[in-house]
Amino acid sequence: MKAFYCAGTHWDREWYEPFQEYRMWLVELIDGLLDLLDSDPDYRCFHLDGQAIVVQDYLDIRPDQKDRLLEHLRNGRILAGPWHVLPDEWLISSESYIRNIMKGMRTCRSLGFEPMDFAYTPDQFGHVAALPMIMTGFGLKTGIVSAMVDYPIGELIAERVRAMGVKPFYKHFKHDGVHGPNMATVFSDRGQGMRAWSPTGSRITAATTPFSPTCVVIGSNAAGRRRTLRST
Repeated sequence: MKAFYCAGTHWDREWYEPFQEYRMWLVELIDGLLDLLDSDPDYRCFHLDGQAIVVQDYLDIRPDQKDRLLEHLRNGRILAGPWHVLPDEWLISSESYIRNIMKGMRTCRSLGFEPMDFAYTPDQFGHVAALPMIMTGFGLKTGIVSAMVDYPIGELIAERVRAMGVKPFYKHFKHDGVHGPNMATVFSDRGQGMRAWSPTGSRITAATTPFSPTCVVIGSNAAGRRRTLRST
């Protein structure tokens, strides 16, 4: 069994704190991330929750760090996009999905780097059935959808995905809303599926292995609105 540990963040631009408070947290996060990437070549990469807007939010405060940040984005050590901003799937219209992804991809490319090449939709409490079709329309052949547990819409999504020729492996898990297990399904046109689980450390492999149909598992450490980092 091979396990991949993926570091990142889950970023709410505005939630129980106002936007500008969260932006200060974001500046603290990315300042530390740039220092870490510069000092530790073994720290492979860090993802920004599939969003492009956080890059601009940071640069609005730290324009002097633009070249430094873009270097890591262009080298694939920081990952952003394809979304402009991560939506709540149940609160927007179908056209909003399309415009959101279009803007996210354009923002990334206007800054000289490519957006993440898979559909990343974390922390959703159910998914719209058209999501695989929309993502495929943008050339995204792999998607990670998380928190798809205890919701009947998950069955409908899997049915639509299979109809498109994608072969997902998935399983429903209980979710307590706070500590997990926050399971994700990886859909891919390569016909493979992997499980992702949010807790860190050795628990990832031990907890995930019994449910994985492949010899690969992903451990995603994407803590919500994290402000500090350390080399691991």
